[in-house]
Amino acid sequence: MKLRASLFKVKRSIEPYLFLLPALVALIIIYLYPMIRVFYLGLFEFDLLERTFEFVGIGNYLEILRSEVFLGALYRTFIWTGGSVAGQLLGGLGFALLLNQKFRGNSLVRTFMLIPWMTSGVVIGLNWRWILSDQYGVFNDVFARLGLPTLMWLANPRLAMVSVISVNIWKAIPLTTVMILAGLSAIPLELYEAATVDGADWWKKFRYITLPSLRYLLLILLLLTTIWTMVFFDLIFIMTEGGPGEATEILPLLVYRYSFKNFRFGLGASAAILLALINGVFVFFYLKILGKTE
Repeated sequence: MKLRASLFKVKRSIEPYLFLLPALVALIIIYLYPMIRVFYLGLFEFDLLERTFEFVGIGNYLEILRSEVFLGALYRTFIWTGGSVAGQLLGGLGFALLLNQKFRGNSLVRTFMLIPWMTSGVVIGLNWRWILSDQYGVFNDVFARLGLPTLMWLANPRLAMVSVISVNIWKAIPLTTVMILAGLSAIPLELYEAATVDGADWWKKFRYITLPSLRYLLLILLLLTTIWTMVFFDLIFIMTEGGPGEATEILPLLVYRYSFKNFRFGLGASAAILLALINGVFVFFYLKILGKTE
């Protein structure tokens, strides 16, 4: 009996891990092994023409860190990420507050506003590249008909980054709006009713009730949107391919250029690892801040 009881306890103790095993194996295959492989490749220099495979250690990393191209791409990545995340959070909060009000067609608006987020980044990139084309774009056509000067949205180095950030915000705002809407619906109405009785205006309600109630959600959204935006590739690649020049070349596009245009796979792998480390450091500090806030 004692043996059966002990075997039963062992079975019950390992049972949860058996259920987790398929997910763990999938994580190892999909995430852990590719990361180890990329790190390994970053220690070598390839020459596809001569078919050489030379160990260089941290040589690729040192070359990248000393490169002005990498530092420029890093700076543009921070601009791209900061502008996109700020626009997504502020825009999402504004739309969520608007859609949290009762008006006719509210549910219809909520449904249709999800379309940009559900649409492929490649499709959106192609459509917006056509809309913003300086030769046959919709925007410039409207400007010309109104007698206004046309703009080179994607050919001007300054306007190109603003354009791709704006399109990225437009695509991602529906997600942040839906998540903030869920947070708003969880705030007890009694708090607003009590504030109204005390004579609080809309600003005081927003400042002392809405924002504190959404604090944790906004921090989580800040973390998630930062991670997603920093490694974003398809939209900006389709719209500008990093151009004009290097005006919109962020780190993911630089990894692509090193690997598939210059065929320096070791350098591309090293740049990818550095991008992952930068993202990891950012995640670490935000989790620390989130822990202190809680």
